[in-house]
Amino acid sequence: MVHFTPLQVILNIVIALLAVALPTWVLWIVGSKIPPVLTCEGRKSGFAGSLPFFTATLVFFFLYWVIMTAVDAAQAYRFILMSVDYTPLQILMPMIPDVLFVLIFGWVIVRLTMKRAPRVVAEAVAVIWVLGPIGTLGSFFFYQTPDLNVTGLFASFFYALAATVYLVFSDRVALTYGTRRGRSLRPLKVSAE
Repeated sequence: MVHFTPLQVILNIVIALLAVALPTWVLWIVGSKIPPVLTCEGRKSGFAGSLPFFTATLVFFFLYWVIMTAVDAAQAYRFILMSVDYTPLQILMPMIPDVLFVLIFGWVIVRLTMKRAPRVVAEAVAVIWVLGPIGTLGSFFFYQTPDLNVTGLFASFFYALAATVYLVFSDRVALTYGTRRGRSLRPLKVSAE
């Protein structure tokens, strides 16, 4: 068993935070340059506030799947070199979901950052649910694994639920992407004191 010193643990945490923070910062710079579809007096809009923090969670999942793809690629390469009784295609097949997850999360991140349309919000919600709890259940039934990762299922369900509530009910998201709800928002009266 590998034991880490407290300094190594802290260093790993800092590296992980930087790995998420730096791309999120670049996305925030790019996203803040693109104006929102709608503005409303007294309400905030644009790629700022909690929207970059939400994007940071997607960056985290994107990086997670990049790492999982790299691990699977290393294992596949090792099996191919071992000259086992499987074709390279059979060995590489388990990597297909990982590669798809990387591509889809990357696509959603880029769309949320650079595109301003109501459809982007709907796409993000759909992807979060399909790659989260629905994907977890699907892989359980498809691969016929003996144990369902209940903790992972609940975590992905609650993340998907929280993300959906944020994307659907946030004034900032509604105005930034011009959703139907954003078009129905009324200006807030700002009192001058």
